Amino acid sequence: MASTVRSAPKPRLEDYLLQTASRIPPGVTSPDCCPTLGFWRCGWKRKCELSKKQTGKKLEKCAVDFANNNFTREDVAKVIEARDGSINLRTLDELYQQLIFKKIRVQGYNGLVGELELVKEDCHKQGYSFGSVELDRQILNSSTDELIYEIAGRKIHNVRSWLGFKNGKFVFPLPLPKQEPREYHLRASGFTNTCHLARIIGKIDRDALQKDIIEEIMPNKYSVIGTTRHKLANQRPWVDYLRETSDRLPKIWDYCENEIFCEIKNTDRKKGEPDEIVLSGHGDASFVLTDGNPDRDIIINTDYKRGKRGAYEKPAYILRGIIYALGAANALGREFKKGIVVHLVKRFFHGEEGDRIFPKYYLGYASPENYDSVTLDEFDAAKKRIVQASGLENLAVSTYRMEKIILENKENFLAYKDLAQQQKFCFDADMPEEFRECFNSDLCRILAQLVLKGVDIEKRYFLPGVVI
Repeated sequence: MASTVRSAPKPRLEDYLLQTASRIPPGVTSPDCCPTLGFWRCGWKRKCELSKKQTGKKLEKCAVDFANNNFTREDVAKVIEARDGSINLRTLDELYQQLIFKKIRVQGYNGLVGELELVKEDCHKQGYSFGSVELDRQILNSSTDELIYEIAGRKIHNVRSWLGFKNGKFVFPLPLPKQEPREYHLRASGFTNTCHLARIIGKIDRDALQKDIIEEIMPNKYSVIGTTRHKLANQRPWVDYLRETSDRLPKIWDYCENEIFCEIKNTDRKKGEPDEIVLSGHGDASFVLTDGNPDRDIIINTDYKRGKRGAYEKPAYILRGIIYALGAANALGREFKKGIVVHLVKRFFHGEEGDRIFPKYYLGYASPENYDSVTLDEFDAAKKRIVQASGLENLAVSTYRMEKIILENKENFLAYKDLAQQQKFCFDADMPEEFRECFNSDLCRILAQLVLKGVDIEKRYFLPGVVI
Protein backbone atom coordinates (compact mmCIF):
# COMPACT_ATOMS: atom_id res chain seq x y z
CA MET A 1 0.00 0.00 0.00
CA ALA A 2 1.47 3.31 -1.07
CA SER A 3 2.15 5.72 1.75
CA THR A 4 0.45 9.06 1.76
CA VAL A 5 2.64 12.13 2.09
CA ARG A 6 0.84 14.89 3.95
CA SER A 7 1.84 18.44 3.18
CA ALA A 8 2.08 21.03 5.92
CA PRO A 9 -1.33 22.51 6.69
CA LYS A 10 -2.03 25.85 5.07
CA PRO A 11 -2.31 28.65 7.63
CA ARG A 12 -5.94 29.37 8.39
CA LEU A 13 -7.46 32.82 8.73
CA GLU A 14 -8.30 31.96 12.35
CA ASP A 15 -4.62 31.29 13.02
CA TYR A 16 -3.75 34.76 11.79
CA LEU A 17 -6.49 36.45 13.80
CA LEU A 18 -5.46 34.73 17.02
CA GLN A 19 -1.73 35.05 16.49
CA THR A 20 0.28 36.96 19.07
CA ALA A 21 3.84 38.16 18.92
CA SER A 22 4.45 38.54 22.62
CA ARG A 23 7.43 36.22 22.50
CA ILE A 24 10.83 36.48 20.85
CA PRO A 25 11.36 33.63 18.37
CA PRO A 26 14.21 31.14 18.85
CA GLY A 27 17.56 31.77 17.24
CA VAL A 28 17.73 35.49 18.03
CA THR A 29 20.82 36.60 19.97
CA SER A 30 20.16 37.21 23.67
CA PRO A 31 17.01 39.33 23.48
CA ASP A 32 16.92 39.82 27.25
CA CYS A 33 15.84 43.02 28.93
CA CYS A 34 18.61 45.40 29.93
CA PRO A 35 19.10 45.40 33.75
CA THR A 36 19.54 49.19 33.69
CA LEU A 37 16.78 50.33 31.31
CA GLY A 38 14.42 47.45 32.07
CA PHE A 39 12.19 47.79 29.01
CA TRP A 40 15.03 47.58 26.45
CA ARG A 41 15.53 44.24 24.67
CA CYS A 42 19.29 44.12 24.32
CA GLY A 43 20.94 41.81 21.80
CA TRP A 44 24.31 42.34 23.50
CA LYS A 45 23.36 41.77 27.16
CA ARG A 46 25.54 38.65 27.52
CA LYS A 47 28.50 40.39 25.85
CA CYS A 48 27.98 43.29 28.24
CA GLU A 49 27.99 40.95 31.26
CA LEU A 50 31.12 39.21 29.96
CA SER A 51 32.84 42.58 29.50
CA LYS A 52 32.00 43.51 33.08
CA LYS A 53 33.58 40.29 34.34
CA GLN A 54 36.70 40.67 32.20
CA THR A 55 37.29 44.44 32.38
CA GLY A 56 34.99 45.67 35.10
CA LYS A 57 33.18 47.82 32.52
CA LYS A 58 30.11 47.31 30.37
CA LEU A 59 30.23 47.63 26.61
CA GLU A 60 30.51 51.24 25.46
CA LYS A 61 28.19 53.04 23.07
CA CYS A 62 25.16 50.95 24.04
CA ALA A 63 21.55 52.01 24.64
CA VAL A 64 22.38 52.92 28.26
CA ASP A 65 25.13 55.31 27.11
CA PHE A 66 22.69 56.83 24.64
CA ALA A 67 19.99 57.22 27.30
CA ASN A 68 22.50 58.81 29.68
CA ASN A 69 23.61 61.32 27.00
CA ASN A 70 27.15 59.93 26.98
CA PHE A 71 27.89 61.39 23.56
CA THR A 72 29.26 64.68 22.24
CA ARG A 73 28.66 67.15 19.44
CA GLU A 74 31.76 65.69 17.80
CA ASP A 75 30.10 62.26 17.77
CA VAL A 76 27.04 63.72 16.06
CA ALA A 77 29.23 65.67 13.62
CA LYS A 78 30.85 62.38 12.52
CA VAL A 79 27.38 60.94 11.94
CA ILE A 80 26.36 63.88 9.74
CA GLU A 81 29.62 63.82 7.79
CA ALA A 82 29.28 60.06 7.16
CA ARG A 83 25.64 60.45 6.14
CA ASP A 84 25.73 63.70 4.14
CA GLY A 85 29.36 63.94 3.05
CA SER A 86 29.80 67.32 4.78
CA ILE A 87 28.87 69.07 8.01
CA ASN A 88 26.26 71.81 8.15
CA LEU A 89 26.38 73.61 11.52
CA ARG A 90 22.62 74.22 11.58
CA THR A 91 21.96 70.54 10.87
CA LEU A 92 24.49 69.63 13.57
CA ASP A 93 22.79 71.84 16.17
CA GLU A 94 19.32 70.54 15.29
CA LEU A 95 20.31 66.86 15.32
CA TYR A 96 22.32 67.17 18.53
CA GLN A 97 19.37 68.77 20.32
CA GLN A 98 17.04 66.16 18.84
CA LEU A 99 19.17 63.26 20.09
CA ILE A 100 19.73 64.49 23.64
CA PHE A 101 17.33 63.03 26.21
CA LYS A 102 15.82 66.10 27.83
CA LYS A 103 13.38 67.22 30.46
CA ILE A 104 10.45 69.04 28.88
CA ARG A 105 7.01 70.38 29.65
CA VAL A 106 4.24 67.94 28.74
CA GLN A 107 0.45 68.12 28.89
CA GLY A 108 -0.89 66.79 32.19
CA TYR A 109 2.37 67.16 34.15
CA ASN A 110 3.47 69.89 36.53
CA GLY A 111 6.94 71.22 35.82
CA LEU A 112 9.53 69.41 33.71
CA VAL A 113 9.48 65.69 33.03
CA GLY A 114 12.17 63.56 31.40
CA GLU A 115 11.50 61.98 28.01
CA LEU A 116 13.11 58.73 29.14
CA GLU A 117 11.14 58.74 32.40
CA LEU A 118 7.90 58.93 30.40
CA VAL A 119 8.93 55.87 28.39
CA LYS A 120 9.94 53.92 31.53
CA GLU A 121 6.65 54.77 33.22
CA ASP A 122 4.61 53.85 30.16
CA CYS A 123 6.47 50.57 29.55
CA HIS A 124 5.86 49.52 33.16
CA LYS A 125 2.20 50.52 33.27
CA GLN A 126 1.36 49.18 29.81
CA GLY A 127 3.54 46.10 30.16
CA TYR A 128 5.70 46.18 27.04
CA SER A 129 9.32 46.13 25.94
CA PHE A 130 11.11 46.85 22.66
CA GLY A 131 14.53 46.78 21.05
CA SER A 132 16.63 48.16 18.23
CA VAL A 133 15.85 48.13 14.55
CA GLU A 134 18.69 45.62 14.20
CA LEU A 135 16.85 43.24 16.57
CA ASP A 136 13.75 43.58 14.39
CA ARG A 137 15.85 42.62 11.35
CA GLN A 138 17.28 39.62 13.22
CA ILE A 139 13.77 38.43 14.03
CA LEU A 140 12.70 38.74 10.39
CA ASN A 141 15.73 36.62 9.43
CA SER A 142 15.06 34.00 12.13
CA SER A 143 12.85 30.92 12.02
CA THR A 144 10.01 32.96 13.46
CA ASP A 145 6.48 31.60 12.98
CA GLU A 146 5.03 34.96 12.00
CA LEU A 147 2.38 35.03 9.27
CA ILE A 148 2.04 37.37 6.30
CA TYR A 149 -1.13 38.25 4.44
CA GLU A 150 -1.69 39.66 0.99
CA ILE A 151 -2.78 43.29 0.77
CA ALA A 152 -5.75 43.49 -1.58
CA GLY A 153 -8.64 45.72 -0.56
CA ARG A 154 -10.04 45.68 2.97
CA LYS A 155 -9.88 41.95 3.69
CA ILE A 156 -7.19 39.46 4.67
CA HIS A 157 -6.15 37.31 1.72
CA ASN A 158 -3.83 34.36 1.18
CA VAL A 159 -2.42 34.03 4.70
CA ARG A 160 0.86 32.11 4.73
CA SER A 161 3.94 31.67 6.87
CA TRP A 162 6.63 34.34 6.76
CA LEU A 163 9.24 31.56 6.63
CA GLY A 164 7.60 30.12 3.52
CA PHE A 165 7.21 33.57 1.97
CA LYS A 166 10.94 34.25 2.39
CA ASN A 167 11.74 30.97 0.66
CA GLY A 168 15.45 31.12 1.49
CA LYS A 169 15.84 34.88 1.03
CA PHE A 170 17.37 37.13 3.67
CA VAL A 171 16.52 40.58 4.98
CA PHE A 172 19.27 43.19 4.59
CA PRO A 173 19.36 46.94 5.30
CA LEU A 174 18.56 49.03 2.23
CA PRO A 175 20.67 52.23 2.25
CA LEU A 176 18.98 55.24 0.68
CA PRO A 177 20.80 58.23 -0.83
CA LYS A 178 20.26 61.58 0.82
CA GLN A 179 17.41 63.50 -0.81
CA GLU A 180 17.78 67.21 -1.48
CA PRO A 181 15.04 69.38 0.06
CA ARG A 182 12.18 70.02 -2.34
CA GLU A 183 8.64 71.32 -2.36
CA TYR A 184 5.86 68.92 -1.45
CA HIS A 185 2.09 69.07 -0.96
CA LEU A 186 1.16 66.35 1.54
CA ARG A 187 2.72 64.34 4.32
CA ALA A 188 2.27 60.58 4.03
CA SER A 189 1.61 60.39 7.79
CA GLY A 190 -1.49 62.55 7.33
CA PHE A 191 -3.54 59.65 5.98
CA THR A 192 -3.64 58.20 9.49
CA ASN A 193 -6.20 60.89 10.32
CA THR A 194 -9.69 60.95 8.85
CA CYS A 195 -9.94 64.63 9.75
CA HIS A 196 -8.35 66.94 7.17
CA LEU A 197 -7.59 69.56 9.82
CA ALA A 198 -5.37 67.00 11.55
CA ARG A 199 -3.59 66.45 8.22
CA ILE A 200 -3.05 70.21 7.89
CA ILE A 201 -1.79 70.46 11.49
CA GLY A 202 0.88 67.88 10.62
CA LYS A 203 2.44 70.49 8.30
CA ILE A 204 2.55 73.31 10.88
CA ASP A 205 5.92 74.62 12.11
CA ARG A 206 5.22 74.60 15.84
CA ASP A 207 8.33 76.59 16.74
CA ALA A 208 7.29 79.39 14.39
CA LEU A 209 3.76 79.31 15.80
CA GLN A 210 4.99 79.36 19.40
CA LYS A 211 6.88 82.62 18.78
CA ASP A 212 3.65 84.41 17.90
CA ILE A 213 1.38 83.25 20.72
CA ILE A 214 1.39 83.54 24.50
CA GLU A 215 -0.12 80.14 25.24
CA GLU A 216 2.52 77.43 25.53
CA ILE A 217 2.23 74.60 23.02
CA MET A 218 2.96 71.45 25.00
CA PRO A 219 3.16 68.01 23.41
CA ASN A 220 0.93 65.14 24.43
CA LYS A 221 2.87 62.62 26.48
CA TYR A 222 2.09 59.79 24.08
CA SER A 223 3.62 61.64 21.15
CA VAL A 224 6.76 62.19 23.28
CA ILE A 225 6.82 58.49 24.21
CA GLY A 226 6.49 57.49 20.55
CA THR A 227 9.25 59.85 19.43
CA THR A 228 11.56 58.64 22.21
CA ARG A 229 10.84 55.00 21.39
CA HIS A 230 11.83 55.70 17.77
CA LYS A 231 14.96 57.52 18.87
CA LEU A 232 16.19 54.61 20.96
CA ALA A 233 15.42 52.08 18.24
CA ASN A 234 16.76 53.68 15.07
CA GLN A 235 18.76 56.83 15.85
CA ARG A 236 22.16 56.60 17.49
CA PRO A 237 24.70 59.37 18.12
CA TRP A 238 27.67 57.36 16.84
CA VAL A 239 28.80 56.24 13.41
CA ASP A 240 29.68 52.84 14.89
CA TYR A 241 27.43 51.16 17.41
CA LEU A 242 28.69 47.97 19.04
CA ARG A 243 28.85 45.22 16.42
CA GLU A 244 27.69 47.48 13.58
CA THR A 245 31.33 48.40 12.99
CA SER A 246 31.54 45.74 10.27
CA ASP A 247 31.87 47.01 6.72
CA ARG A 248 29.47 44.24 5.66
CA LEU A 249 26.42 46.10 6.96
CA PRO A 250 25.41 49.71 6.28
CA LYS A 251 25.39 51.99 9.27
CA ILE A 252 22.01 52.66 10.84
CA TRP A 253 21.89 56.24 9.51
CA ASP A 254 22.00 54.92 5.94
CA TYR A 255 18.69 53.08 6.09
CA CYS A 256 16.68 54.62 8.96
CA GLU A 257 14.73 57.88 9.18
CA ASN A 258 15.54 58.88 5.60
CA GLU A 259 13.37 61.55 4.04
CA ILE A 260 11.54 60.29 0.97
CA PHE A 261 9.38 61.89 -1.72
CA CYS A 262 6.70 60.08 -3.67
CA GLU A 263 5.16 61.65 -6.78
CA ILE A 264 1.55 60.83 -7.63
CA LYS A 265 0.34 61.82 -11.10
CA ASN A 266 -2.64 64.20 -11.22
CA THR A 267 -4.16 62.94 -14.47
CA ASP A 268 -7.44 64.84 -13.99
CA ARG A 269 -5.57 68.09 -13.37
CA LYS A 270 -7.70 71.19 -12.90
CA LYS A 271 -6.63 74.77 -13.51
CA GLY A 272 -4.01 75.90 -11.01
CA GLU A 273 -3.19 72.39 -9.83
CA PRO A 274 0.23 70.71 -10.15
CA ASP A 275 0.87 67.90 -12.62
CA GLU A 276 1.97 65.73 -9.70
CA ILE A 277 1.03 65.64 -6.03
CA VAL A 278 4.25 65.20 -4.06
CA LEU A 279 4.12 63.37 -0.73
CA SER A 280 6.88 63.57 1.85
CA GLY A 281 7.72 61.39 4.81
CA HIS A 282 10.36 59.66 6.90
CA GLY A 283 10.31 55.86 6.87
CA ASP A 284 11.49 54.28 10.12
CA ALA A 285 13.63 51.71 8.29
CA SER A 286 14.11 50.38 4.77
CA PHE A 287 15.08 46.77 4.13
CA VAL A 288 15.25 44.45 1.15
CA LEU A 289 14.29 40.77 1.02
CA THR A 290 16.79 39.27 -1.42
CA ASP A 291 18.53 36.16 -2.65
CA GLY A 292 21.15 38.19 -4.50
CA ASN A 293 19.16 38.57 -7.72
CA PRO A 294 17.89 42.19 -7.97
CA ASP A 295 15.03 41.10 -10.23
CA ARG A 296 13.58 39.10 -7.33
CA ASP A 297 14.12 41.74 -4.63
CA ILE A 298 11.17 42.79 -2.47
CA ILE A 299 11.42 46.11 -0.64
CA ILE A 300 10.38 46.17 3.04
CA ASN A 301 9.23 49.25 4.93
CA THR A 302 9.39 48.95 8.72
CA ASP A 303 7.18 51.29 10.73
CA TYR A 304 6.86 51.56 14.52
CA LYS A 305 3.27 52.01 15.64
CA ARG A 306 0.97 51.99 18.62
CA GLY A 307 -2.75 51.35 18.56
CA LYS A 308 -5.72 49.17 19.34
CA ARG A 309 -5.62 45.40 19.10
CA GLY A 310 -7.10 44.09 15.89
CA ALA A 311 -7.16 41.26 13.41
CA TYR A 312 -4.94 43.15 11.01
CA GLU A 313 -3.73 46.67 10.55
CA LYS A 314 -5.72 49.80 9.89
CA PRO A 315 -5.58 50.58 6.16
CA ALA A 316 -3.98 54.00 6.70
CA TYR A 317 -0.86 52.37 8.18
CA ILE A 318 -0.67 49.98 5.23
CA LEU A 319 -1.05 52.90 2.79
CA ARG A 320 1.74 54.80 4.54
CA GLY A 321 4.01 51.78 4.28
CA ILE A 322 3.38 51.51 0.55
CA ILE A 323 4.02 55.25 0.04
CA TYR A 324 7.28 55.09 2.03
CA ALA A 325 8.43 52.06 0.06
CA LEU A 326 7.59 53.72 -3.27
CA GLY A 327 9.47 56.84 -2.14
CA ALA A 328 12.49 54.73 -1.19
CA ALA A 329 12.42 53.02 -4.60
CA ASN A 330 12.17 56.45 -6.22
CA ALA A 331 15.24 57.64 -4.25
CA LEU A 332 17.15 54.59 -5.49
CA GLY A 333 15.98 55.08 -9.06
CA ARG A 334 14.87 51.48 -9.36
CA GLU A 335 11.68 49.48 -9.60
CA PHE A 336 10.90 46.57 -7.30
CA LYS A 337 8.88 44.41 -9.68
CA LYS A 338 8.15 41.76 -7.06
CA GLY A 339 6.35 44.19 -4.78
CA ILE A 340 6.43 45.58 -1.26
CA VAL A 341 6.26 44.17 2.27
CA VAL A 342 4.79 46.45 4.93
CA HIS A 343 6.26 45.50 8.33
CA LEU A 344 4.51 47.13 11.27
CA VAL A 345 5.98 46.76 14.76
CA LYS A 346 3.08 47.59 17.03
CA ARG A 347 2.68 48.23 20.73
CA PHE A 348 -0.84 48.00 22.09
CA PHE A 349 -2.68 50.21 24.54
CA HIS A 350 -3.01 48.60 27.94
CA GLY A 351 -1.25 45.38 28.86
CA GLU A 352 -0.54 43.80 32.22
CA GLU A 353 1.40 46.17 34.46
CA GLY A 354 5.01 45.08 34.88
CA ASP A 355 4.99 42.71 31.88
CA ARG A 356 7.68 42.87 29.19
CA ILE A 357 5.57 41.96 26.15
CA PHE A 358 7.36 42.41 22.84
CA PRO A 359 5.53 44.38 20.11
CA LYS A 360 3.34 42.47 17.67
CA TYR A 361 4.46 42.16 14.06
CA TYR A 362 2.05 42.77 11.22
CA LEU A 363 3.38 41.68 7.84
CA GLY A 364 1.51 42.48 4.65
CA TYR A 365 2.58 41.89 1.06
CA ALA A 366 1.42 44.06 -1.84
CA SER A 367 2.13 43.14 -5.44
CA PRO A 368 2.42 46.10 -7.84
CA GLU A 369 -1.09 45.54 -9.19
CA ASN A 370 -2.49 45.90 -5.64
CA TYR A 371 -0.80 49.16 -4.59
CA ASP A 372 -4.06 50.97 -5.36
CA SER A 373 -6.28 48.48 -3.56
CA VAL A 374 -5.92 49.94 -0.06
CA THR A 375 -9.26 51.48 0.89
CA LEU A 376 -9.60 54.22 3.50
CA ASP A 377 -12.59 55.68 5.30
CA GLU A 378 -12.48 59.27 4.08
CA PHE A 379 -14.72 62.14 5.16
CA ASP A 380 -16.68 63.68 2.30
CA ALA A 381 -17.42 67.22 3.48
CA ALA A 382 -19.96 67.83 0.71
CA LYS A 383 -21.96 64.70 1.57
CA LYS A 384 -21.21 65.16 5.30
CA ARG A 385 -20.48 61.48 5.77
CA ILE A 386 -17.72 58.90 5.67
CA VAL A 387 -17.11 57.29 2.28
CA GLN A 388 -14.74 54.54 1.19
CA ALA A 389 -11.99 55.69 -1.13
CA SER A 390 -9.09 53.86 -2.72
CA GLY A 391 -6.31 54.46 -5.23
CA LEU A 392 -3.14 56.42 -4.51
CA GLU A 393 -4.00 59.11 -7.06
CA ASN A 394 -7.59 59.45 -5.89
CA LEU A 395 -6.57 59.73 -2.22
CA ALA A 396 -3.70 62.16 -2.86
CA VAL A 397 -5.60 64.44 -5.24
CA SER A 398 -8.80 64.51 -3.16
CA THR A 399 -6.80 65.34 -0.02
CA TYR A 400 -4.91 68.10 -1.83
CA ARG A 401 -8.15 69.62 -3.10
CA MET A 402 -9.90 69.42 0.26
CA GLU A 403 -7.00 71.09 2.06
CA LYS A 404 -6.91 73.82 -0.57
CA ILE A 405 -10.62 74.49 -0.04
CA ILE A 406 -10.25 74.54 3.77
CA LEU A 407 -7.34 77.00 3.61
CA GLU A 408 -9.00 79.25 1.00
CA ASN A 409 -10.72 81.44 3.58
CA LYS A 410 -11.65 81.51 7.24
CA GLU A 411 -15.28 80.62 6.55
CA ASN A 412 -14.24 77.31 4.99
CA PHE A 413 -11.78 76.55 7.78
CA LEU A 414 -14.28 77.21 10.58
CA ALA A 415 -17.10 75.42 8.75
CA TYR A 416 -14.96 72.31 8.38
CA LYS A 417 -14.00 72.48 12.06
CA ASP A 418 -17.70 72.52 12.97
CA LEU A 419 -18.30 69.53 10.69
CA ALA A 420 -15.40 67.64 12.26
CA GLN A 421 -16.85 68.19 15.72
CA GLN A 422 -20.27 67.01 14.54
CA GLN A 423 -18.65 63.86 13.14
CA LYS A 424 -16.89 63.36 16.50
CA PHE A 425 -13.43 63.25 14.92
CA CYS A 426 -12.20 65.06 18.02
CA PHE A 427 -13.24 62.20 20.33
CA ASP A 428 -12.91 58.44 19.91
CA ALA A 429 -15.20 56.61 22.33
CA ASP A 430 -13.74 53.23 21.31
CA MET A 431 -10.33 54.11 22.74
CA PRO A 432 -9.26 53.80 26.39
CA GLU A 433 -10.33 56.92 28.31
CA GLU A 434 -6.91 58.60 28.38
CA PHE A 435 -6.58 58.30 24.58
CA ARG A 436 -10.05 59.42 23.54
CA GLU A 437 -9.46 63.12 22.97
CA CYS A 438 -7.69 64.09 19.76
CA PHE A 439 -3.98 64.73 20.36
CA ASN A 440 -4.26 67.82 18.13
CA SER A 441 -7.13 69.46 20.03
CA ASP A 442 -5.08 72.33 21.53
CA LEU A 443 -3.35 73.17 18.25
CA CYS A 444 -6.62 72.96 16.36
CA ARG A 445 -8.24 75.43 18.76
CA ILE A 446 -5.27 77.84 18.57
CA LEU A 447 -5.21 77.77 14.76
CA ALA A 448 -8.96 78.36 14.60
CA GLN A 449 -8.54 81.45 16.78
CA LEU A 450 -5.80 82.78 14.51
CA VAL A 451 -7.85 82.07 11.36
CA LEU A 452 -10.79 83.93 12.91
CA LYS A 453 -8.49 86.95 13.29
CA GLY A 454 -7.57 86.76 9.61
CA VAL A 455 -4.12 85.17 9.94
CA ASP A 456 -2.98 83.23 6.85
CA ILE A 457 -1.68 80.10 8.59
CA GLU A 458 -0.50 78.58 5.31
CA LYS A 459 1.89 81.43 4.52
CA ARG A 460 2.92 82.08 8.09
CA TYR A 461 3.22 78.71 9.76
CA PHE A 462 3.65 75.92 7.22
CA LEU A 463 6.91 73.99 7.43
CA PRO A 464 9.60 74.85 4.86
CA GLY A 465 8.91 73.17 1.54
CA VAL A 466 5.14 72.74 1.99
CA VAL A 467 3.09 74.20 -0.88
CA ILE A 468 -0.63 74.15 -1.67
